[in-house]
Amino acid sequence: MPSSRNFILLLGCAALLCMPLDSDARRRKSKQTGPKLADVVDQVRTTYEELITNSNPKVRRTVFEGQLELGKKDYAAAMARGIEEKDWAIQGPAIKAALKGRDRKLKKKADAILMKLLESGEAEERERGVATLRLVHKKKLQIKKLKAVAKTGSKDARHGARALLIKEGGSTAWAVIKAGLKEQPSEPEYAQAIEALKSFDNVIAYSWALKRLHGVDSLATLARDYLVRVDSKRVNSSLIKKLKKQYHKLNNSDAEGAFQARLRLAYILALRGHVGMVKQTLLAAFNPNYRPPAGFTGFKVMAWKGLQRLRDGSVLRKQLSARYKLNMRDLFLNNDNAEEVDAAYTWLENWVKANADPKVIKLLQEATRSERPVIRVRAMGALANIGHRPSVVIFERAIMEGRPDIRLAAAKALAAVAKVGDEARFAQFLRVPNMGPEAKLALVKGLGRIGSTDSAKRLQMLIYDSDKRVKMAVASALSRNGSPVTRAPLKIMKRSPDHDVRFEVWKGLLVKPSDDVVKEFKQGAVSWLTAKHVRYLGADKRVPVDLISYVAENGTDQQRPVAIEVLRERGESAATRLLTVYETSKSEETASAGLLALADLRGAASVSTYRKALGHRFGGVRAAGYVAIRQHGPRALLETVLKGLGDNDPLARAHAARTAVSLAKKK
Repeated sequence: MPSSRNFILLLGCAALLCMPLDSDARRRKSKQTGPKLADVVDQVRTTYEELITNSNPKVRRTVFEGQLELGKKDYAAAMARGIEEKDWAIQGPAIKAALKGRDRKLKKKADAILMKLLESGEAEERERGVATLRLVHKKKLQIKKLKAVAKTGSKDARHGARALLIKEGGSTAWAVIKAGLKEQPSEPEYAQAIEALKSFDNVIAYSWALKRLHGVDSLATLARDYLVRVDSKRVNSSLIKKLKKQYHKLNNSDAEGAFQARLRLAYILALRGHVGMVKQTLLAAFNPNYRPPAGFTGFKVMAWKGLQRLRDGSVLRKQLSARYKLNMRDLFLNNDNAEEVDAAYTWLENWVKANADPKVIKLLQEATRSERPVIRVRAMGALANIGHRPSVVIFERAIMEGRPDIRLAAAKALAAVAKVGDEARFAQFLRVPNMGPEAKLALVKGLGRIGSTDSAKRLQMLIYDSDKRVKMAVASALSRNGSPVTRAPLKIMKRSPDHDVRFEVWKGLLVKPSDDVVKEFKQGAVSWLTAKHVRYLGADKRVPVDLISYVAENGTDQQRPVAIEVLRERGESAATRLLTVYETSKSEETASAGLLALADLRGAASVSTYRKALGHRFGGVRAAGYVAIRQHGPRALLETVLKGLGDNDPLARAHAARTAVSLAKKK
């Protein structure tokens, strides 16, 4: 057993060993704690009270958001005030929070405001209402409210609500469509339902479509097209089975209306992949001896569409010529019905694309000389779509005619097959009197597609054209050409009084700009670009980031915010440019936006930059610094931020208050 003296020494050593540990623990605890959250909240609450009636809406928004974060009484007071605000940036969040909260009185008031927005005749108010509705309510309640708006809202609100319900698809959309179909054809509900029905493919309309399969009105046509596209495991096999059963039942029937019914079934079956089974019925629609009953129209269109999947031209020729003694030339060349011609020539076009049948190409070329304009136009379109270069002579002959529709079709066809060597002929056609702006535009695009030095020379004569679209097409073609001969005409077009024409020039030049182009852009173009122009250039990744950065630093008040947003979207590669914008800009708004965009990209990696911003000469920049620290800064900056509660700028003071609470909550 140890002596009492040794025991006392042992206790003393233990005490000495423990003392440093307790001291270190206390220091660590003190370092972690700093200013207490309750004390910080008291200081912040006082700051908010001072700023609550500030005339600057940005300050009031910050105070509102900060009070919500404090909770309890502060939250309730902020909500009661915010829901009455005229500034949507405050009222919107207040409405959303009230609708999600438990205060029944506030919730009722917010719901009334929401419904008023949804039913409004003003587009902006409806947009706000819809955005709020989607944020705060589940789908079921959204639909319920939209149904109410569809009955009680303004005319535009009802239309918008129906459109949103249709967009939901399924039974929700079908209910709107069915209700609309019951209205008079002159009513907007009916027109909206018809438009929606053209693409509706949910299986819920299956029974409705089957009942109208054999109708003769426009709804029956939509029903048949629906049965072509509906795709569901639930009905696919049963639908084909039902259609085939009806088809076979009618196949040998001589009853009145049997052929019409069989043709409708054949149309659906063919487009659902069973063309081989029904091709005889489809071909019978072209029987020259067939006399359709009154009201049975469009049967040849149905036949042609049904035959689209038939890839056997010999069967088509043999069947029609052998059974019906029908000359193929007569079938394709003697028709004035535009819908039938389009369907027929679509078949021919697809046939040639599949096998380059020389007989069909010859038929198309013959059709371009038809006395029927509708056939000529469609035939030239088909040859253009298949890129048939040997038909250039036909197109050139047609473009010299006086009919505007023939000229336009020929010009589009020439443009589609244009190549180097055509420049002189294109220039010749552009000089033809009364060529027409649409045809001229097509020819200009054709020259632009060629892209040679000679084509650039030919385009020069149109830089003063009276039609704006033509001038813009010329500007676009010349700026993308890259030939030295474009310098003089582009110099003139850069001075055009029309900003859109000027911008067409720069769109092409800035894709791969030379040093001279960059210099000229900075010296002149930046002064007139619209925010929309800046957004367009920024979206094109080929436009150098340095040019966007220049706009952000030196552009107009309208250009700079867009340029900064574009730089932020370019990602980490633009971070250095944003830092430069922040550090060098003489505009408070631009420097603030640059700092916030930088914070989005760099996060906690640039905390020292955000801290430095707290001493900036602009209050808005100091406010942005507090925002960045709130998002990415450590609790160690709390005491620094608390000093901002005495800032002489109200916005900076408000953001310092929010940031202080946020940091105080961190560990």
